[in-house]
Amino acid sequence: MRWNLRWVAANAGVWRASDLLIACREAGYSPSLGKVASWWNTTPTTVRLADLDMICTALHCRVADLLESEPPAPDRSAPADARSPADTRSPADTRLPADGAAPPTAAVPPEAGSPATPG
Repeated sequence: MRWNLRWVAANAGVWRASDLLIACREAGYSPSLGKVASWWNTTPTTVRLADLDMICTALHCRVADLLESEPPAPDRSAPADARSPADTRSPADTRLPADGAAPPTAAVPPEAGSPATPG
């Protein structure tokens, strides 16, 4: 998830964590400065629904403005044997033999216009 607090806050005229704290207090909420600074400076791993509601009220926004879904990043730390065979082939594995014949394990469809050989 992408945490867009600073972008949403800037659109509301809030430029610092202390300004966000003031906006929250004006909306009737009293979070600590440390909590607000944490939201401001980092992407939180968890956010309470009550806190999301408070932020949205203070900034006059929606939860969808604050949180944006992102596709997961590919796991590059997976061991080689856990990857698909296509990921582990070397370029040499994909080349045809020097005589031009297809490798014995490759399924090659018949060329257009040539009669199919019985299987």
